[in-house]
Amino acid sequence: MIMWHSRPRLCSASQVLPGAAVPHCRRVYNLGMNESYERCELCGREVPRHLITQHHLTPKERGGKPEHRVPFCKPCHKQVHALFDNKQLEKQLADVKSLHKTPELQKFIRWIRKQPATANVTTRTSKSRSR
Repeated sequence: MIMWHSRPRLCSASQVLPGAAVPHCRRVYNLGMNESYERCELCGREVPRHLITQHHLTPKERGGKPEHRVPFCKPCHKQVHALFDNKQLEKQLADVKSLHKTPELQKFIRWIRKQPATANVTTRTSKSRSR
């Protein structure tokens, strides 16, 4: 059974009654199963941990460090790299706030938030992206 919580306050699974959704923290508990969930920093969805990838805010080929990574779900990560090349990501989109502000991603984020966390999403490269 999965328990979703919304307000940022630490709690433990023992505080949650089976079958009750208690909105008091941002964590997602997967009671009775081994699957854990993590939040995508771009779309804000709670997705299974195996569907989380680490996005380098500065691309590795341009000097990005492991400590400058943020968790993105696979669809968001694929969409970012389908829309923008590494030069754009390094110079103009080096933080999550700037990615949120791009019109191309705003439409995608509104759409992906409505999809189930385990949805298989096909991503196509933007025709305007230079190779």
